[in-house]
Amino acid sequence: FVAEKQRNALSLGNFSMSWQGFMPARSLVMSRRRAQLAPPEQPTEALIFVSAGLQDPSAADLLTKMIQAMGLTREQTSEWNIADPQFDLDERLQSAQPKVIVTLGDLAAQMLTKSVSPVSELRGRFHRFGEILVMPTFDPAYLLQNPSAKRDVWEDLKQVAAQLGLNLPKKA
Repeated sequence: FVAEKQRNALSLGNFSMSWQGFMPARSLVMSRRRAQLAPPEQPTEALIFVSAGLQDPSAADLLTKMIQAMGLTREQTSEWNIADPQFDLDERLQSAQPKVIVTLGDLAAQMLTKSVSPVSELRGRFHRFGEILVMPTFDPAYLLQNPSAKRDVWEDLKQVAAQLGLNLPKKA
């Protein structure tokens, strides 16, 4: 098992990506999918996407494309559904210790920024949830109805990538 774990670990700058703890999840159930981007000495989930659930498979597919545009895969991020009644944000954050959380949509953004402002006013800059950086942005379902907002989301994701030290892939 140790050899397989080492074979599945990848290097990303100062981070190590490990498949340890990965649990496959259906595309619409986001609370269990996990992989890790972490300094080797302290495993954490460096990037977490938080939403009220992606009900539309097309929205889930768009989230996958957004993550891939950052040079990552869905398996290299964690996705949490705060609409799950058994979801305990504080408990999950204590164990995950993410570097950045990207909130998708109003509910997640308002919950993690402790604001009543819509995501359209919160996005574009980092906020804090304790020590954790939070980047609010639009939900992929909103982007399907308002494609002109994709540029704003890309700007938000570029800030997240820079904070994580990711080198964005060059466009072909």
